[in-house]
Amino acid sequence: MFSLIDVERSVPGRTLFSGLRWTIHPGQRIGLVGPNGSGKTTLLRVLAGLDEPDRGQVRRSRGARVAWLPQEVEAELPADATILEAALAGADDIRAIGREADALAHRLAELSARGEDDGRLAELTRRYGERRALFEWFGGDALEARARVVLGGLGFSPAEVERPVRTFSGGWRMRALMARLLLSGADLLLLDEPTNHLDLAALAWLEDHLVRSPAALIVVSHDRVFLDRVVTAVADLEQGRLTVTPGGYDAWLARRAADREEARRRARRLEGEAHRLERFVRRFGAKATKARQAQDRKRRLERLERERAAITVGREHEVSLAWPDPPPAGDPMIELEGVGKAWGGHVVLRDVDLRLRPGARIALLGANGAGKTTLLRLLAGTLLPDRGLRRAAPGLRVGVFAQHQLEVMDGRRSVIAECERAAPGRTPE
Repeated sequence: MFSLIDVERSVPGRTLFSGLRWTIHPGQRIGLVGPNGSGKTTLLRVLAGLDEPDRGQVRRSRGARVAWLPQEVEAELPADATILEAALAGADDIRAIGREADALAHRLAELSARGEDDGRLAELTRRYGERRALFEWFGGDALEARARVVLGGLGFSPAEVERPVRTFSGGWRMRALMARLLLSGADLLLLDEPTNHLDLAALAWLEDHLVRSPAALIVVSHDRVFLDRVVTAVADLEQGRLTVTPGGYDAWLARRAADREEARRRARRLEGEAHRLERFVRRFGAKATKARQAQDRKRRLERLERERAAITVGREHEVSLAWPDPPPAGDPMIELEGVGKAWGGHVVLRDVDLRLRPGARIALLGANGAGKTTLLRLLAGTLLPDRGLRRAAPGLRVGVFAQHQLEVMDGRRSVIAECERAAPGRTPE
């Protein structure tokens, strides 16, 4: 369905991948993994046709459709459209699939009536089955009903799907964009970190939807449980090479560990042989009676060195961080007493009593709209309660990592500048 042939892509200062060959077949569900900066998003953009390869070719079957979900909203959804209208924006492609299926059925009937079968019948039958399955999966003639089901699965209430896009945050707009892609009728879905904007209920729904979808899928995710439940193969992009392993994430981990151990054993064997050849060349290279043998071993040593250089053992990417000691905090650190918060006429929190003590590690769960983010903002002191009290220990410092970090960062500043803004008075070491 999609093929990459000797594809190369570079960024300033380095080549991400070169000579890459990959074929994606209908219905495959592939997890794309690799270290940060290895080129996963770039590879998805090349497949989506958003970026051209520096070298090589990207081939796709005639009429094949691809849908791309970026990590952040790159193209703004129509602000005045409702969530339902935005989700149905790609419905024309689904209708086109239906028309194609009808045309294929008509052609099959003609060939069968004439008793012709020159090899075209099997191909037309296969193509008709694919098109019809996609059309029915995306709702067929009941697209709006299907769209409401998809939006509900992603967390939108029946009332919310009628609200304008502009009334929702960036995370909810990403969900609307995801719904539009899931309803687009695409043969290949390219999802870049789709789980970042989902709660547990929406994540469980998405897992089930993708497993049952007839569309092929390539997904980048750091959620290993999600990958293990959804994908049927893992494509590992590391050091410019792509290796595809059948099975889920755990199967890939086991295969990678075995391959790396075998590579280490092979590297040790080659190293031992190289040392023996080096000793022979040093000892007998100057002797006329051994010169020919020494030259032969020198050539073998050169071949060994090339073979050793070609072995990719792989590295476990470890980061060592030294966390500065926080200033002493009182006990309790933060208290909420009888706290309430409402947005307009909607009461989000009522009579909340909470005490946080040093060393506590708490997971905050709840349905969409239950007030999780509101509660965190109240604890951080960035939002004032409508009623009740918040008490913080003297000298307490609170660090906040926002759900949509780009909304609180200045994209014009460098990484170091943003770190310095978060830690005034400290300098990079």
